[in-house]
Amino acid sequence: MQSRSEFGDLGMGQGGQGGQGGQGGQGGQGEDTSVRGFPSHCVAEVPSVEACGVPVKERVRGQGGKEDKSIQNSAPPSPLSPPSPLSPPSPLSPPSPPPPISALGLDVGSKRIGVAGCDRTGLIASGITTIERKYLQEDIEKIQQLVNEREVNVLVVGLPYSMDGSLGSQARQIQKFAKRLSKALKLPVEYVDERLTSYQAEQMLIAQNRSPSRNKGLIDRLAACLILQQWLDVRRSHLIMQ
Repeated sequence: MQSRSEFGDLGMGQGGQGGQGGQGGQGGQGEDTSVRGFPSHCVAEVPSVEACGVPVKERVRGQGGKEDKSIQNSAPPSPLSPPSPLSPPSPLSPPSPPPPISALGLDVGSKRIGVAGCDRTGLIASGITTIERKYLQEDIEKIQQLVNEREVNVLVVGLPYSMDGSLGSQARQIQKFAKRLSKALKLPVEYVDERLTSYQAEQMLIAQNRSPSRNKGLIDRLAACLILQQWLDVRRSHLIMQ
């Protein structure tokens, strides 16, 4: 391997040969093929490179053997496009309304049956009628007529629990009647504690300056309304929690 001084001598020697081949005083203008002490066959153009997105081309060889470096820049890089605006979040959809319901509330007594119904939204219960009891089949037929008219899909029956939470004889009789009614109408039955509904109904009449003893049928309807409203409220709270 040749040293750097040898490469320098070789370049100077080739310059002298150029002077012998020229005419009078032009020998000194022979081509200097050395750059920084390297022969011409060791020098080449550096191809374009991409540096940080800007192409650069470096030319080493120039006229007169002088080093010539030029940087050719292409068009400036395009500015960054602004970020697309964020789309606003979609508003929360309102909760779906509860499925339509048609329930019949029953306050079953030994002489009368108070009946209450509700609107299709299942929000408000209202008294419908009071059935004077005669015998079982006729009671079922009257309730069946109301079920067909209102398209009822569930029966809600009040049970008079004892104060200790047990079922007395009256509550068991009501359960027996409710089961036979459910079987005859082919409808499900649900029970609600009605221990204080009759008392509350009487207090409502007293607040209206009406005699409870003269409006027993109205008390039964109001008690059925309280039974059904209690069931509707519990049902709605369960739907909200889901």
